[in-house]
Amino acid sequence: MAVGNECALYVIRRDPGYHTRPHAHDYEQISYIVEGEMWTFVGEQPYHLKAGDFHRVPRNAIHWSWNRGSVPCLTMEAASPPPPAEMLDNQELGEQLGLRCTRLHGESEIAAVRPSNGLFQIDAARHGIDVAAVETLPPVNRTGDGA
Repeated sequence: MAVGNECALYVIRRDPGYHTRPHAHDYEQISYIVEGEMWTFVGEQPYHLKAGDFHRVPRNAIHWSWNRGSVPCLTMEAASPPPPAEMLDNQELGEQLGLRCTRLHGESEIAAVRPSNGLFQIDAARHGIDVAAVETLPPVNRTGDGA
């Protein structure tokens, strides 16, 4: 992860079987699938993302991802505004998430935008989302190729 004042950029490898819990974060996320494929769910809307696809998760939207394939998925993700420094400096959380963070700004710089409040795990049932049911739905964002 590289972090500036107004955005962060992640390069992430997600192995087969990778599955996040439903969560939200106080920043917009834009993803690009470099290799492999990934299912991403925003609310109850599934997206089957393949190499070359871009995807956006709006700020504070409940979402999760799942690599249902047999090969790793390599993604590049941008977050704006970047996660808060407290989250980035949390060594225990970094180890859990496998994060390595590089700051691309000086300590004395003042962020040009309000930093985000970070990441929040969500109780999907409380929000009316049946994760198992949603994950059985067909992909909806790809057109023309029957995938």
